[in-house]
Order: sequence, then structure tokens, then C-alpha cells
Amino acid sequence: MLLQPNDGSKVDPEYVLTDIKDGRYHAATVCYPPTLTVDDVRRSVNEVYGKYELRDLDGVWRDADEKFTIALNKDVDGIHVMYITFQPIREVFKNMLKAGVFGPHSGPTGEPSP
Repeated sequence: MLLQPNDGSKVDPEYVLTDIKDGRYHAATVCYPPTLTVDDVRRSVNEVYGKYELRDLDGVWRDADEKFTIALNKDVDGIHVMYITFQPIREVFKNMLKAGVFGPHSGPTGEPSP
């Protein structure tokens, strides 16, 4: 686990990426080597956040009191644990619009925005 004492029972991450928004940490992605299994990392996360694991969503934890979510996934580069703070819903939809989730964004005249 990130920031846990290294007593030999923990695996250090290969690297950590942070996202800063408005001068504050918004998210962090902690990347572990592909030699670990998803179950190894899940057990480690559950040592601290087990009561927040959403059992019906594989690899997701949500701590509403502290206002953050943890997501776990694995790809060819290794295992990624993402810690993401909650955003106001208006920010979520604004970002979804920018990303084109709802199709091309159009301006007030109905013309596509640049």
C-alpha cells in the first residue's frame, strides 16, 4: 500500500501519478508491477478500505465520508490503483460534454461548437 511502512510485507509501487486541480490533489494513480496479482492488490487495499468495497462492482471502493473512490484494474503494464476525489455533479457533466459522451456538442445556435 502506498505510504505504508516498508516492513517487507508490502510491495512498493513502480510509480505514482498525481492529478492536481485548482492547486489541490484531485487524483492519484499508483502503479504496481505485473508480477503481482489483482487479488494480492485487492487484499492490500482491503486491509485499509475493506468496509468500502462495493462487492457488486469488481475492483471499486467508495468512501462517502472521506469523499473519494478507489478503482483497481490490470493491463499489460501492471496493476493500477486509482484514488479519485468526488467532484460536484455539474463538473462531471461538463467533463462528459467536453469528452463527447452525449454526441457532438452544439452551441446555442445549434451549430457544432469548435
